[in-house]
Amino acid sequence: MKSAIVVGRGLVLLVVLQFSAIGYSALYEDPCAITSMSGRVDFDNLGSPALAGFVDYAVYAPGKYSGSMSFPDQFVYAYQLYCDPSSDVVIDFFSVGIRNDVAVGNVLYDDSNPYELPGGIRPSAQFALTESVLYLFQLDSVAANECSDVVLFTSDAGPAMGAGAVSGGITGGAIVELPTPVPEPATVLLVGLGSLLAVRRRRR
Repeated sequence: MKSAIVVGRGLVLLVVLQFSAIGYSALYEDPCAITSMSGRVDFDNLGSPALAGFVDYAVYAPGKYSGSMSFPDQFVYAYQLYCDPSSDVVIDFFSVGIRNDVAVGNVLYDDSNPYELPGGIRPSAQFALTESVLYLFQLDSVAANECSDVVLFTSDAGPAMGAGAVSGGITGGAIVELPTPVPEPATVLLVGLGSLLAVRRRRR
């Protein structure tokens, strides 16, 4: 149901409006998500070849995720990628930066999420690294005018705004602002006190 021949960014708006008209809403419009941690961010690396599109995102408090899976004890961080019709290259990976003192639980995708744009491409692999969560679209890339399935991960830590990266072929990555998990203030304080005590012991 993606139709119409329009050049450039106009098609993005038309496609989104068309999805809305047939009953689909964007991920960030999910009323179950944390309002201050849901939205859409555009990316365009302005290179040659160009990589352009947007990322929809939504963070859910424990037990509030509206997809087909249940995560009663963890926050859910959900994202969906869209590759602009004007993009010269496909999206081949997406990553979300995390602090190395934050634990990540499940890393997966949800093609039955009721708020994802339809016709999504599933990642060929997904896993957590030391400082990021990585989704690969190398076997089936997200091409121009296509979107990914909702990709997500869970964490005990609540959200703050951080950064992610979208890569397309040889163009390198476009950096985008996205919600990422951060430790609770009490945890940060304890880590800080532990470091301070360690320094004092070394000085003695």
